[in-house]
Parts: sequence; structure tokens; C-alpha cells
Amino acid sequence: MQDPQFVQPDSSEPNQEGEIQFLKVIVDLSNQFINLTPNEIDDNLYNALQLTGELLKVDRCYIFRFNRDKTLMSNTHEWCAPGVEPQMVNLQDMQVADFPGWMERLNRLEEFFIGKVSELSGQDEIMKEALSAQGIKSLLAVPLTYQNRLIGFMGLDSVKTEKTFSAYHIHILKLAANMIASAMIRKNTEIALMESEEKFRSLSETAATAIFIYQGPVFVYVNPMACELTGYSQEEMLGLNFWDVVHPDYVEIVKQRGLARQRGENVPNRYEFVIRTKKGETRWLDFTSGVIQYGGKTAALGTAFDITERKLAEHALQKSEMMYRELFDHANDIIYIHDLKGNFISLNETGEKLMGYTRKELSGESISKILPGNYLNLVRHMTTKQILNDLPALIYEIEILAKDGRLIPLELNTRLLFEENHPVAIQGIARDVTERKKAEHALSAEKERLSTTLKSIADAVISTDINGKIIIFNEMAEQLTGWKADQALGESIDSVMTLINELTGEPEENPVHKILRKEAEFKKDSNLCLINLDRNKLIIADSTSAVSDPDGDLIGTVLVFRDITDRRRMQAERLKNQKIESLGILAGGIAHDFNNFLTAILGNISLTRMSMEKNQLNRMDQLLKEAESATLKARELTQQLLTFSKGGTPVRQTASVIDLLKESANFIVRGTACKLEFDIDEKLYPAEIDEGQINQVINNLVLNAVQAMPSGGTVHLQADNILMDEDSARILAIKPGKYVCIQVSDQGIGIPETYLSNIFDPYFTTKKMGSGLGLATSYSIIKKHDGAISVTSEPGVGTEFRVYLPASEKLTGRQKSTVKKTEVLGSGRILVMDDEQMIRHLLTEILDYLGFDVVAVSDGIEAIDAYRESLTQQNKFNLVIMDMTIPGGMGGRETIMELKKLDPTVKALVSSGYANDPIMADFKSFGFSGILAKPYRVEDLSAILEEVLRK
Repeated sequence: MQDPQFVQPDSSEPNQEGEIQFLKVIVDLSNQFINLTPNEIDDNLYNALQLTGELLKVDRCYIFRFNRDKTLMSNTHEWCAPGVEPQMVNLQDMQVADFPGWMERLNRLEEFFIGKVSELSGQDEIMKEALSAQGIKSLLAVPLTYQNRLIGFMGLDSVKTEKTFSAYHIHILKLAANMIASAMIRKNTEIALMESEEKFRSLSETAATAIFIYQGPVFVYVNPMACELTGYSQEEMLGLNFWDVVHPDYVEIVKQRGLARQRGENVPNRYEFVIRTKKGETRWLDFTSGVIQYGGKTAALGTAFDITERKLAEHALQKSEMMYRELFDHANDIIYIHDLKGNFISLNETGEKLMGYTRKELSGESISKILPGNYLNLVRHMTTKQILNDLPALIYEIEILAKDGRLIPLELNTRLLFEENHPVAIQGIARDVTERKKAEHALSAEKERLSTTLKSIADAVISTDINGKIIIFNEMAEQLTGWKADQALGESIDSVMTLINELTGEPEENPVHKILRKEAEFKKDSNLCLINLDRNKLIIADSTSAVSDPDGDLIGTVLVFRDITDRRRMQAERLKNQKIESLGILAGGIAHDFNNFLTAILGNISLTRMSMEKNQLNRMDQLLKEAESATLKARELTQQLLTFSKGGTPVRQTASVIDLLKESANFIVRGTACKLEFDIDEKLYPAEIDEGQINQVINNLVLNAVQAMPSGGTVHLQADNILMDEDSARILAIKPGKYVCIQVSDQGIGIPETYLSNIFDPYFTTKKMGSGLGLATSYSIIKKHDGAISVTSEPGVGTEFRVYLPASEKLTGRQKSTVKKTEVLGSGRILVMDDEQMIRHLLTEILDYLGFDVVAVSDGIEAIDAYRESLTQQNKFNLVIMDMTIPGGMGGRETIMELKKLDPTVKALVSSGYANDPIMADFKSFGFSGILAKPYRVEDLSAILEEVLRK
């Protein structure tokens, strides 16, 4: 039985009418593909399928295309008769291997015919299923070929009935298949050509490379980069000869090669030359050229890269290489390279000179030639370590063996050299450290000597680096601080040394920091206390110095200190003895002066009593005046003593010092053989002062100057504004800040140096006219004003005193008080509180004399009771006069607080013989209306009563 796949088609020929129709179809098929664009060919393929299908009276006509390796096939075009269901969508990417018999005939470029699909069996079951699924009953297919290469097939399906195809059908179908294959190939070719041209255009227009075409000498195409490179527009370049943009030095060779290339001669396709841009700039090009056909004529296609930067870089590299070679050969250190096996690759001239070998002698030789065994192993170990750990650099020391047998110590600095990220060699820089080794040995010996010295000296020595970290700490430093050296080294100086001020107990900055801040190069202190690790307080004397390198740059500090606690105790003991001696002198002086005053008082009172018997009233008045005068001098003496000792708390107010200086000085000098010379800053700061006390100081200093020049001379008085720094303030034991500095100098006999330390002691004087209390009182007053007083003197030249008073930021408010010289009578009730009976009696008599009713009590409890009773009886006291101190009882401070509770409007005077109580200096803050200092006269009491009661 005949294979249904290969049933022979009917061989009958068409009649005359059929032949005419055949020719018409052929003509129509030919016309379908004449002068079509690639995009129009697809549409006309459908028309061709329809013509073929209708001519051959089939239900479907279609085209299948194979993929590149003929493993898949897809239905690409299809025509279906009316009422026949299209199948193209379902026939995509079909496996060719499923149709073996079919493909066998197609590969032989033969047609195949299946008359009855229903009779397919065996290995064609898959094909049968596929064809039946499309409703195909019979089919005919012919190969689609191009240049005898199978690209697909064209087929006819009969769906409605089984159909027998004739040779006529095959002939028609093959003709149609050939025309369609040609059209499809032409379409693909033209599309490929268009795509190629488009790709070229797109690539050329966007390329970072200059692309141009020239025929003969003339540019016929240039891309944008060519324009950018030359500086010409596209229109300008298309009118230029190629050589017009070439630098004159290269025109001839570029011209010869360009024309010869278009003639087909063999010339270099790639070379470099220089062009000149439209602006006259020169640019280097990397040029490549080849021959093409353009517009049907021979042309040259050229591409060019701008390599100007590369050329500059190459030039710089050449220069750098020359410099590197110069540095390599003339460096002070050995520079060498060896491979990873240890074989020398290169060596500089310094290495040749130092080792005695030439480069030629060592080239390719192993480094073992110059390395003793132990160092060879070290170098190999370090090289392996560097490779395995990918270390960028290693520094270590070795010794090499020179050609003459000398051992030379070297410090190596090695690094890996790489090719394509793989280490290939070692480059090293070796420095001859012979001199350094000698210096290190000498330094080691010097360190040993220094260590021995530091251990043996009695002072503590601490050295720090520039960050204040301790680097040297000797044994005495261990003893004084309580720290061990191994604990202290590396610690900050503040961690190890806690310092306070010896006088104030306030924390002090370590002097090391001032040196490190470059505020000084040397600093010496003697008022510091060290709190050691055991919390013991040691008084130390220290000096701190900067440590600099040979260039003068600060690199650290050295602090040397010693414990002077015992020495300071001895000084304190000596000072105590001196004070006892001074106290003896003071007691003797007081006894002497007071005996003189008491003698005058007692004598005049005795004479007064005798005169009373004789009724000598005028003489009595004179004698009482003398007794009163002696009493006032005694009061002045006690005031000086109180001011000198703990008393004399100044009653301060902001005042200008200028007028005070001039008034006081002029008063003292008046009537003497001396003259005054002023040098006072007109913008002198005001100060917070007790004007009376500062007046007393100026009087004492000017009087001291006048007494130093008995034959006359000039007293120079100067006053300036100064800013006291920390070091100066520490010397004078005052706070840093703004001060008024008053200088009083004379041209007198001067003071011997041995006496200068005693001049502020009470009753110490070198002058016949001196009392011995003036300077002591002045010293006490200035100290109580938070200031300082100093003296410098040279025998035969003169003496200068300097007074420092803290400046004030407040406005001056100087007031002058007036004292009534006569008593003023008054009226009202006054309560007197004093523990001394004779004072109560005397005060009662005086107040009675002045016209007041008086109630006198002995302490604060009685005063409070009396005042409470006066309020109850609607007969309250107009004033209370209270003694400050009541031994064993309530004094004035406590009493006024209780009276204020009874009567917030109470008026009270505080009376005391002590000037050291702060109440006397600031009575208003404690609730008093005024002060009455003992002793006092009737006139003094009368004046204060009038002032207080009038308010």
C-alpha cells in the first residue's frame, strides 16, 4: 500500500481556459512584489496567498518559517477561505523533530502531499493529531528556498473535503513559493541594510570618536564629534579639504597617505598626527582609516581619537620617569627591587656605592649573596608575612654584608609590587643607620647616667610630653606624690599631682600647662601645696621649664619640686618669735605713750581740784582743756592700735581718689621745706574706700617722705590705672584685676635693706621724728581694703611706696560729713543700755544736761522690758543708745533685733569702743540709725542726736 504521506499527485494538465487563468495568476503574483518598500511586502504576501489559494481552490494557503538552527517552525502568514477557521495563532514555535518524514523531504527540497490525514499512523501520530486539530483532511507543501537554502515552506490545506492535488497545483505552488521567498529575502535584506545604515548613523552621531568620510581631499561626511574636535560646524567642514585642518608639520605625510589609500595602495591604516582647530589650537589625534564605497565611488572612512591629554600625560610621564631615574640613582638611601624568590631585579647607584657591588654583579643574583644567614631568614619571613597578610608596608632592621666584608646596619621599608592584582616583587628603601646606632648606644649610656642622677638627687623630677603626659618620674617624685613610676608613666600630670594654693586652699593649675600654652618658658612658684595619694598636704617649692628640640619647637616640660613643709614650719616658728618680740616692743610703746597721756590727764585733773579750792575758774577751764586734749590723743592712739590690729573695718563708698590725694598731700606739705609734684592720670579709676582711713594712709606716707628730707626736697606723688596679672597678684597676695596704683616717692636718706622687712611693724622707726605706728596702721588699712602696699628704697637716693587699691566700676558718690562744734539742747525720752555703771551715770548726766529724760539699764533683757513697758504706757522712747558688747549678757546686736519686733520704727544708736565689729562699718544693715564711737565728747553726742532725731 502506498505511503499516504507521499501519494503521487494527479498528473492531469489544465485545459486552455485553465492555462489562461494560470498565466493571469502568475502575472498578478509578479506584480504583487514590484517596487515595494520592505514595510509593504508583508501586506502583499497575504494577497499572494489569497490569489494562490483561490486559483487552486483550497481552504487555506500559508507560509511557515524555520528558526536559525531549524529546530522550531512558526506559521508567519495565512489566508483562509470564507467560513474556514484561521490557525496561525496556534501554530507558533512548533518542534520540527515532531515531523521527521515531513522534514526529510523538505530538506531534500522536495514537495510533499497528504491525500488523507485520517490514514496517518505509526511515527506520524503526532503529526496526525496536529493536523486533525486544525480540521485538515488533505494538504500539499513545497519548500521555501533562497540560494538553495531551506528557509521554510508554503502549503495548501483542504478542510472541507479530501482533495487530490495535481502536478499543475505543485507547479503553481512552487512558482508562488519562489516569488514569495524572493520577496521575503529582499525584505529582510533591505531592512538589514536600512538598519545597518541607521545603526551607522546613530553610532556615528553619538560616538565619542570623530568619524568622517572624504573622497579625494574633500570631506563628504562628518559626525558631531569631528565638528567638536576641530571647532568647525558641519556645514563649514563639508566645504573643507581634509588637509586644511592638519597641522603644517604633518600635512604632507597625511595628504600622501590619504590619496594613496583611495588609489588602493598599501599605506599604514593607523598613525598619530596633529591638527589645528578653527581657533588655532593644536590637538593630537590617534587616526585610523580604511577604504569604502560611498555614493558608488571610492572614499576613505576615518576615525580619530583626541589623545592630547594622553600625549601631555606621556610627556609628563617621560619627565617623571627621568626625574624618578634621577631620584632613584641619586637618592641618599638604597633603593632596590627583587622578585618574590629573592632575586635582584634593580639597584640604584647608592646601593652600588654602599655595598661595593655593581648592578650587573647583583642582577639576577639572590639576596642571600649580601645577607648573613640569620638575616636572610628574617627577610624571607617578613616577605611571606607581607604577601599573606597583604600588608602595604613593613619596616624592620637587618645587617648586610658588603663586598669588602663590612657589616652594615640598615633600616628597611618594603612594599609589594603588583601586576593584575597579583604580587610579583618587593621594592625596598634601605637606610644606612650606622650613625644612628652609634647615637642610640650613646643615648642609652646617657639615659643610664640620667637615671642614676635622677635617683640620687633630693628633688622630685617629672617630665611630660607636649600633651602633658608623664614620660619621666624619679624616685623622689614617687615618695612625694605616693605614685609608683610604672603607674604614673603615661598618665596626665593633673592625675598624679593635685595642687592647691597654700594661702587660700583653692585649687591651683599645674604650672606645666602654662608652659605648654607657651605663656612662659620658665616658671617658679613657692605658694603651692601638693595633695599626695595618701591625702597628706605638702608645701612645695617648684620650678618648671620648657623642653625644646634643636629647631626650637616645644616638645615637653620638666617640673622639679621639693618638700619645704618643715622649712616653712621653721620659718613660721621664727616669725612667731619675731611677733613676740614685736609685741614686746608694741606693749612697751603703748605703755610709754599711755603713761604720758594719763600723766597729763591725771596731773591736770589734780591741778583743777586744787584750783577749785582757790576758786581760780579761768585756770580750771584751761586745765580741763589740757586734760581733754590729752584724752583725745589717747583716743587717737587707741584708734590707731585698733586699725593696726583686727579693728578698723572700713566704712566704704565709691569715691574718686584724685581729690583725696591732692587734699591730703597739700595739707601735710604745707609749711614744710618740701614741695609737691603730681603725676595723676585724669581718667583714674574710682575705688571703694573709707575716705577717712585712706586719707590717714596718704598723710602717713607723705609725712614719712617729708621727714626723710629735713632739709627740703620734692615729694613725687603719682597715680595710674593698672591691670594686675596672676603672677604679679600672687607676689602681692591680692586678686588679679584692675587697680589704682598710688606711688609716693622722696629724695631722702633712704632705708637700709636690713630694715625694709620691719618698717610695717608697730613702733619700729628709723627717724627721730617718727612714732612707729604710721606705716603699721597704713599697712593694716590697705589690707582691709583688699589692696597691697610695697616699698623700695636705696640709701642716699630715696624711698618709694606703692599702694594698690581695687578699682570700682560704680559711679562716685563722695560725701563730706560736718561735725557740730557746740552742743544742741533737745527733748524727749532716751533709753541707755551699758554694762559699765560709770558710763551709764556719765551718759545720764550728759543727756540730762542736754534736756532729755533718761532711763539707764545694764543689759539687753532690761532694755527690752523697759521699751515694752514704754509702749504699753503710751510713752515710748524716742531713741535707744546701746553698747555693742555686754559681757555675760545680751548685747546690742541681739537687742536691736528684738526691739524691731516690738517696734519696727525704733531708732537706736550703737556705741562701742571696738572698731573691729562689722556693725560699726555697716550699722544700717543691722537696723541701727547711727554709731557713737567711744570715747566721745558732749559735742559729738549732741551732733549725732540732732542728726538721728531730726530724721
